[in-house]
Amino acid sequence: PPRLAPASRAAKRKRPARRAPRASSAAVAPAESESESVADEAYETCDLALASASNDEHSEFTVLKLTVKDYPGLVRVASWALNGMGLLVERAFLSTGFDDDLGVNLAQHEYYLTCSQGSKVRDLKLLELVVQEHCTRCAPSVSALNNQTFWEQGDISIDNEAHPECSVVYLRHADRRGMLLEAAATLTALGCDMRSAEVATTTGSEAGPACDITDLACRGERAEERGGGSRHAQPAATQKTRTLVFRVTGPSGGKLTYQQSTGLLYTFGLLYNSLPFA
Repeated sequence: PPRLAPASRAAKRKRPARRAPRASSAAVAPAESESESVADEAYETCDLALASASNDEHSEFTVLKLTVKDYPGLVRVASWALNGMGLLVERAFLSTGFDDDLGVNLAQHEYYLTCSQGSKVRDLKLLELVVQEHCTRCAPSVSALNNQTFWEQGDISIDNEAHPECSVVYLRHADRRGMLLEAAATLTALGCDMRSAEVATTTGSEAGPACDITDLACRGERAEERGGGSRHAQPAATQKTRTLVFRVTGPSGGKLTYQQSTGLLYTFGLLYNSLPFA
């Protein structure tokens, strides 16, 4: 199979810094090491995917071979890309194995494809390009992720700036029986300690829990401050909506970290169908 560059040589692309550089005296230029430190936070590391397509290996199908460092969700991403091009997967062989030379787990996928009309794929270069682009995995630097203080997915958000000691978890969803139990069980399972909470059920355009931005992180106002206006669709006049606000700490007693926040956001997304692919 095609070889990948070692992880230490992964491609890097500049991205905007997530926070402003540390303040320095106007009369003295920042030290070189400080400038490099700030610049490093703006980099994104990518694990490149390699794809090759051929119409010569099989009499009926186009054979697509994909090699990339393994990561969760790879099959979903590859399937989404192929489906978006209107291709049918007639056969597939997927495997993952540890590569001693690179020191990583490599995923090797082999797809046997046809167009919707049952013929082979004509534009092989485009197929390779689309699959490589979608299956290449990029992630910002760890320091940049750890400096993040707000996470959002649909009507679910986690804010580390809204309370001096706790992370504020905000959840809004069409009312249903057992919703509070589900949310509380999820927080407990992920090691969160609930310090306080507010729950309200409203109909139509009624207001949710009374909140102060320094305490509860009023979601509509916070969204407007970030330049997007309220991101929540207005419910129908007769639809009941449940709003839950939790102030929690993580397993270590402090605010939720990036890993804990994104894990909680993903789990709530599965429960309340707010994930992009749900």
